[in-house]
Amino acid sequence: MKKTLLILCVLVCAASLVLMGSGKKKKGAAPVEEEAVEVPAITPGTQINVFVDGGINIVPFELFKDEIKEKSGIEVVVNPVSQVDVYPKLVNEFIAGTGAFDIVIYPPGYLPEFANNGYIIPLDPYLGVRDPKMDDIVDSFRKLYCEYGGKTYSVPYDGDIHIFYYRKDLVEDPTEKANFKAKYGYELGVPETWEAVKDFAEFFTRKAGKKLAGKTLDKDFYGTGMMLSRFWCIYEFIDHFASYGGVYFDEDLKPMINSEAGVKALEDIKYLMKYAPEGILTYGYSEIKGSFLGGNIASMLLWTDLFKFSWDKAQSKIPGKIGMSHVPGTMMDGNLYFKNPLPYGRVMCIPKTCKHPAEAMWVISYMSAEKSIDFCFDPRTGEDPFRYSHINAPDYLAKYLSNFAGSDVPVKDCEIYLKAIKDALENGYPDLSIPGSAEYMDSLAVAIQAALAGDMTVKAALDKCAKEWAATSESLGIDTQKVIWKNLTAVWKELGLI
Repeated sequence: MKKTLLILCVLVCAASLVLMGSGKKKKGAAPVEEEAVEVPAITPGTQINVFVDGGINIVPFELFKDEIKEKSGIEVVVNPVSQVDVYPKLVNEFIAGTGAFDIVIYPPGYLPEFANNGYIIPLDPYLGVRDPKMDDIVDSFRKLYCEYGGKTYSVPYDGDIHIFYYRKDLVEDPTEKANFKAKYGYELGVPETWEAVKDFAEFFTRKAGKKLAGKTLDKDFYGTGMMLSRFWCIYEFIDHFASYGGVYFDEDLKPMINSEAGVKALEDIKYLMKYAPEGILTYGYSEIKGSFLGGNIASMLLWTDLFKFSWDKAQSKIPGKIGMSHVPGTMMDGNLYFKNPLPYGRVMCIPKTCKHPAEAMWVISYMSAEKSIDFCFDPRTGEDPFRYSHINAPDYLAKYLSNFAGSDVPVKDCEIYLKAIKDALENGYPDLSIPGSAEYMDSLAVAIQAALAGDMTVKAALDKCAKEWAATSESLGIDTQKVIWKNLTAVWKELGLI
């Protein structure tokens, strides 16, 4: 366990700390005395109110709030809300300006909107309160989800990435391999393309009474699972859309959601519904996670926390039976092209109405820099790795998971898992994160559901969505939106994400 950098007696006695600037000096110029920057001291006994979506995402604070109080004297109070209420409740609070919260945790796609409107403050003046170790944060997360306009606004709480999960025990079964080869003419393996995903899903869909890996099924088994409820379906769409080379807008902010990439993406999903559980249009995260860990489906796309849940026997019937790979893609000019979306996620920010920003920063830094390796590896939480120190710790992860499994978790499995995360981060595809992102994405969700329910054709639904996106851009100020989009995509290109 890392040593704590600040102890209570130092915090109480210290009147202030001095952080020296590091400005560059022109060659040959006379020495210039650097201006000292005063770093605020924290006050033990301060209460910090945290806004976060509830359920498993409050567990990290429940695990470490006593430790925070012991080391700093700060008392943390968690204020949970439902996941779908995060955006509206935050906006209402920001507009009302009641100062109810000192730390707000939300998906980073909203960060540009909140920063532009002055709802949250830059963290730069407070980075010296306690080192958040920003250099340890994976570049794509740090540049996309922590920085905006040349300033640091947030520190990660949860690193979300989509990867492809499959039942490796089924893929390795000799009978299944032979039957697949006989039917499709090629070897059964991990699907690399969306076309291969379709074959995989069709092949493993079985009715009750049929055999699967030599055992007779007592209930229906499905080749694939998806999250297609209104709140979640956009992420399934983006998994496909990104792999077909799709971009949200062109350089002039013309919506590209109804491009060929968008149409192919939605047609894929509509096709795969045939091999998914009934009622899939209502499935969200909990439903799909439960179905896969319950041993009812053969493959799906989901966040990386599923791996740790799979070793918890209280949640999983398939410990040690899941494999992981990148999000499938498509062949372009003889090469496989794919992208791993970085959907949702969570960052910690300080609202402008916060009365205790130094204490809030201490808590943010302690949770992200010191404790995230524990709560991101803990099967009781929904948080995922986002630091280099996380993805370079397979032995620590194996030991952590073994405590929950009640048996040894192979280090090799943890290495494969963390490598999948690293590869995904290096070939990621970001969320739409410009002002109005919530409105843009809700229009897309409505269009997706209309097409999947058969109320509209795929093209008509996406054309309608594109018109709504254009109207949203106009309402928010088209010229301003263009500038923000141009600056955002410049960062994406710098990182090689598009």
